[in-house]
Amino acid sequence: MKTFIVLALLLFLLSACATGSAIVTGTKRPPTNPEKVQVLLEMPVSAEVIGIVKARSLGGLTDQDKQDYALQELKEQAAKLGANAMEPLIYSSIRP
Repeated sequence: MKTFIVLALLLFLLSACATGSAIVTGTKRPPTNPEKVQVLLEMPVSAEVIGIVKARSLGGLTDQDKQDYALQELKEQAAKLGANAMEPLIYSSIRP
């Protein structure tokens, strides 16, 4: 039973440890659905920049898990500003 509790706690701690922030630089819009925020390699010329979002993930068992959690956090932060798309500008991976 102790092994199960320790394992469950460990999985909980590693499951979704992502944090993020958003800075409004333009006109904030009503919140959107994070699942509908598109990640584009290049924004259209007609796009309006409404903010800057940052995310960091320490959770996950693999680097891919960390990237997935960070990307989801970026989408959630962008959606809070009312964005429907975002362009990742900086990506870094820090390994212990």
